[in-house]
Amino acid sequence: MIGEILMDATLEDLAALPASGPVSLILRHSERENITGDGNVFTAGLTIEGIAAARFFGSEVARQRRLMRLVSSPVSRCVDTAVAIAKGAGYPEKVRVDDRLSHLNLLPVWNALPHCCEFDSMPAGLVSLIELLLPQSDEEDGLEIFVTHDTVVASLAGYLTGEPVQGDATPRFLEGVFVWKVGGDVYFQWRGMTVAIDADHRF
Repeated sequence: MIGEILMDATLEDLAALPASGPVSLILRHSERENITGDGNVFTAGLTIEGIAAARFFGSEVARQRRLMRLVSSPVSRCVDTAVAIAKGAGYPEKVRVDDRLSHLNLLPVWNALPHCCEFDSMPAGLVSLIELLLPQSDEEDGLEIFVTHDTVVASLAGYLTGEPVQGDATPRFLEGVFVWKVGGDVYFQWRGMTVAIDADHRF
């Protein structure tokens, strides 16, 4: 189901990643209220179940990794997801907000997603997004979480896989892409698929 919460699969993927070094996770916000039209596209908030799921997700993340950074899209359902994750994880710092995680930043990529195999080079919106996702330190072990929208996660995953991540393939709640570096390569993991990109040539 497109509306399901996939935090268990996300946590399983996290447990299988390299144990040392920093890892980033960009994921869709938790379960929200139904969007009924243009009037509540940006204002639809989290459900009670969505808040509880995000808090539980945070507590489970804290069992596996030290949470180093929490960044959110400016939209309230993303911010509220990040705050709930922080509470569950016992993360003491404030959640940062960054426009690079917004739907509008990746809108050109999202609109081009059905033709994602035809990109000649990485779109500027994706370059700025990945620059945000790259861990700030190569020395620390931990997890950095970036909360965003299905369209942003789908744009990144679609570009990396060459497949349009839309329709039935739309990212579920609390599902996302993992990002980490090994030497000069940046690795991305999405639904069991791992893609490596040479950071020196792309960013």
